[in-house]
Amino acid sequence: VKSKRALIRTASHFGSLDGSAGVIVPTDERPFKRLYALQGILINALPHVAALNPRAHRLAKQTPIDIAKRQKKVLDGALLWRFVSLDLRDQTKLCLALGTTVEAVLRAMLEIDHSISLH
Repeated sequence: VKSKRALIRTASHFGSLDGSAGVIVPTDERPFKRLYALQGILINALPHVAALNPRAHRLAKQTPIDIAKRQKKVLDGALLWRFVSLDLRDQTKLCLALGTTVEAVLRAMLEIDHSISLH
C-alpha cells in the first residue's frame, strides 16, 4: 500500500529559449542520495562536452554562497543517464566506489524515470 505522500507528486515542465525542454520532479531521499553520489563520481570520471563542468555551467550567475546552496539539491539527468551507456565493467567500478551495486543504481534511476513518465 502506497502512502498518501507517495501518491501526491508534482512536476514542473519547462522550455528554454534554446528550444530544449526539461522537467523537475521530486524524488525520495534514498534514491536521491544514491544518485547524487553517483553524479559526483561521474563528474570526475567522464569527459565533458566543451570542457564544461556539469555541476557549475548550468547554474545562474550568483554569489558563490548561493551556488553552493543550490547545487546540492538537483540531479543532472543528462549526466546520470550516461551511466547506462557505460560498459558493465565501468559501471561496476563506479558502483564499487559508491559502495553499492549496479542493480541498485539502475533501480533508483528507473524509479525516477517512472515518476517522470507519470507526469
